[in-house]
Amino acid sequence: MRRVKPDPLPDDVVHRIIDAAVRSPSGGNSQGYRFVTVSAQETKIELGRLYAEAWDLLRGVDPADDPSSQPQEPSADDRSTQWQVDHFADIPLWVLAFGTDPCKSWSPLVASASVIPAVWSLMLSARGQGLGTALTTMLGMYRNDEVCELIGVPSGENWVNYAAVSVGYPTGRWDVAKRRPSNEVAFEERWGEIASWNGDTPLWTGSN
Repeated sequence: MRRVKPDPLPDDVVHRIIDAAVRSPSGGNSQGYRFVTVSAQETKIELGRLYAEAWDLLRGVDPADDPSSQPQEPSADDRSTQWQVDHFADIPLWVLAFGTDPCKSWSPLVASASVIPAVWSLMLSARGQGLGTALTTMLGMYRNDEVCELIGVPSGENWVNYAAVSVGYPTGRWDVAKRRPSNEVAFEERWGEIASWNGDTPLWTGSN
C-alpha cells in the first residue's frame, strides 16, 4: 500500500508498531537491529532525494538522458513506485531498519533473517491498525552511506539499512494482493511435487 495520506500518525500508534517489531524472533535472540522513525519534513526531503537517485540507478536511468527518448510504458508497479518517489516527503512516517554483525561472526544471511521478521511484524501491526505500509530496499542498496550519514548512524560499526518502510493511512481500499497462485510456487515433500492443499485461487478476501 504505497499510496497513503499525509495525515500525521498518533504517537501511540507509532509506539505500538515499533513494539510489535521488537517482539519478533532474531538470531540468538540478540535483537541485532535498530529502527529509526523519520517524520521530520527536512529529513524526509533529503531521504526522498536519495530515494529518487536510487530509483534511477535501479532502472538504469541516466539523469542526463532525454525522457522523451525512453518511450517504454511503465508497469503498474513502476507507476506505484514512481508515486512514492514523487511523494516521499508527503508520507507521514518512514521507518528505517538497520542490521549489523557486532561480533562479525554471522553471515549477511543470518543478519538479514533477524531484521526482516522484525520489519514484517511492524508491517502486520500497522495493517491491524488500518495503516498502509510498503517495504523498499533501494536506499540501502544504492545509498547506504549517505543514509547513515544523514540519520547519524555511528560510523565504523558496519550498520546497513536493510529496509525502509513507508507508513500512513491509505488513500484507497484494501484488496487481496495479486500474486502467482500457491500451486505454482509451493511444493509438498519434494521440489516440483504439487501439494494436495494447493489451489489456484486466493483463500483471502479483501476488505475496505
